Amino acid sequence: LFNAKFVETKLPHLFTFYASICVHLLAKSDMTDALVSKMLPFLARGLTADLVSLRLACLTVISQLCTNVKLVSNKLDPMIKLILLKMDNFTMKESIDTLVVIYQRQEITSFPLK
Repeated sequence: LFNAKFVETKLPHLFTFYASICVHLLAKSDMTDALVSKMLPFLARGLTADLVSLRLACLTVISQLCTNVKLVSNKLDPMIKLILLKMDNFTMKESIDTLVVIYQRQEITSFPLK
């Protein structure tokens, strides 16, 4: 319907809305593993998107998720790898900030090698 450039420039409030909904959902005290498991594929898909605003929104949600929930390493390691692989000039600062939050809040014993 619309190309990515149009969505990026004319509709940035959609990504703000997405991040806001997810952050408020994560702020609830009764987070379940099922809900987190359902959110992670969408966050991973957002990190691989060409839209910078969507990647930034997903980085925000991942930071909030790691602040509120302890994740197991088999779910956390692929997320860290995606953040590192998809980092570019537009998202470098936010990606590093997200990685700092992850490593401060989660129990990580080693850095993923591959």
